[in-house]
Amino acid sequence: MLPYHPLDQDLVIEDTHELDYVDEVMESAIRELNPEIVFNYLVETQRQFQVRGLALCKLLYLLNENWSIFQLGDNFYDSTNTITGLARHTIDRYVKIWRMITDAPPIISRQLQQKGVNILAPVANAISQGYELEPQDWEKVIDAPDARTASKFINDLTGKEPRSNRLDIYMDRTGALWANTKTDNKFIGSLEIDDESDIVQAAIERIIRGAGVLKQ
Repeated sequence: MLPYHPLDQDLVIEDTHELDYVDEVMESAIRELNPEIVFNYLVETQRQFQVRGLALCKLLYLLNENWSIFQLGDNFYDSTNTITGLARHTIDRYVKIWRMITDAPPIISRQLQQKGVNILAPVANAISQGYELEPQDWEKVIDAPDARTASKFINDLTGKEPRSNRLDIYMDRTGALWANTKTDNKFIGSLEIDDESDIVQAAIERIIRGAGVLKQ
């Protein structure tokens, strides 16, 4: 189970206990009219995702560092890809993350282990390219609330501009949708956000989540 970065190949999952338990959690919340039951489960699941993601980073890093001990004669990345289904770039990303955590000053290392993999990935990639972070830079990484903030900070640090072909979709306060690239901004439609009916609000929420619409 990987947080934020799904497996690159399908895996057959025969144990559906956790999925069945989700039904129990939802039924309990409805029966008791208490959504906190669901939220508690979500928070705990998210915490487990974060811990397992970092555990995966550490394990892949250690396996790479000790690969020669096994005397398999195969390439670490190729073998790991074949066995786990993880793409090479995903493996490389995770290895870089734990290498960064290992090489960081101890106090920083401990704080980095409290962050999500998606937040750490752009930072680790920049460091692997030779960029050095000053104490104030590490503070910004640690304070970053999400991956977008971390990526923007790294782009500013390295002087790298966003990809020219990057496309973002924004929704303003009126419900209007705008397609934005580095060089252009176009109106593409609107959502009926003032319609308070459940079906309309549910549909809008699905569109926003599915298309990654950003709210202004």
